[in-house]
Amino acid sequence: MSKRFILSGIFSLFFVTATAAQAAPIQYVLNIQQASGSLGGTAFGPGATALISINADTANIVATQVAGDPGHCVPADSATISVNGSSPQAITNANFCSTDDGLYMGLTPVATNPSFGDFTVVMDISDTVSGFPGGTWDLASPNNFGPVTHVPDDIGTGGSAAAVTLAVGGTYYMTAPGDALPAGATGSTLQVSPGGAAISSIPTLSTWGLALLALLVTGMAGFGLRTRAAKMG
Repeated sequence: MSKRFILSGIFSLFFVTATAAQAAPIQYVLNIQQASGSLGGTAFGPGATALISINADTANIVATQVAGDPGHCVPADSATISVNGSSPQAITNANFCSTDDGLYMGLTPVATNPSFGDFTVVMDISDTVSGFPGGTWDLASPNNFGPVTHVPDDIGTGGSAAAVTLAVGGTYYMTAPGDALPAGATGSTLQVSPGGAAISSIPTLSTWGLALLALLVTGMAGFGLRTRAAKMG
C-alpha cells in the first residue's frame, strides 16, 4: 500500500469528520403561559402552560421573509411539546423563525417565508433583548440569553391552520394566548442557549458511513491505478 494511498485516505477521513464538526447546536425554549389548544386530539386550557423545546443547528439557518419582513428560519433537529408538565411529545416538522428585529418570533410548521398566520405561536421580543433594535438577530448571535418575556399584549397563535405534527400521530395547535391576556397573567418567555441537550457532539452513524465511503472510494482508485500500472509494465 503506497504512502499516497494512505495519505489520501487520512485526508478523506479528516475532511468528512471536520465538516461534521462545524455544526453549532443551539436550543430555543418557549414557555407559553395562559395557553389553550389541542394536543393529539385532546383539548387543554384555558390557563395551561406549554413548554416547547426546539434543538437545531446554526449551519441550517436560512435567510427568508418572516411575516413579510427580513428574517431567518431554522428547521429543528428535534423538538418536543409538554403541556402542564406532561411527558414531552416529539414534533416532526418544527421550525423556529424570527424577524431580524424579533418583532415576530416563534414556532411554525413552515420552513421558509412563513406568514403571521403560519405560526403555531408567535410573540414580540424586539424590545426585551439587547441587540435586536435595528434588525440584527440571525438566530445564531446572540446565542445565549433569557428567559425574556415578550412585549406586553403582543402574542398570538395561528389556531388549527398552523398545527404541527406529532411523532405519535395527531397534531398540536394553540388557540390562546392572544393579545388580550388576563389581568395579572405571567408573560410567556423565550430562552436561547448554545448546545441543545438532544444534539450530540459525537459523530453520527451517517458521518462514519461517509468517512468509510471516502476511504473505500480512495482505495478503489488506488487499486485501479496499480492494476493499470501493472498491465502497462
